[in-house]
Amino acid sequence: MIEDPAHGVMYWLVPPGAANDREWPPGVIALGRGYCLAVPAADRIGGPWIGDGEVRWLVVQPTGDCLTDPEVLYLALGRVFGGRCG
Repeated sequence: MIEDPAHGVMYWLVPPGAANDREWPPGVIALGRGYCLAVPAADRIGGPWIGDGEVRWLVVQPTGDCLTDPEVLYLALGRVFGGRCG
């Protein structure tokens, strides 16, 4: 998971096209072609740091495949938002 604290946004990386054709809860937007995302360096982890607005990883130092299982993410967001997915 990537956090952009300056804009109050979190990003999950999923395989290309995996977020399409789903009804995500309000406030969740699937980004695709034509969007740019600032991906932090692998050692930019942890937080929160007071007064620090830099983009960072909110997981252990990423290595290899940093993709989230889209089905697990969908179910988790459904639980967080009270089952309002789909």
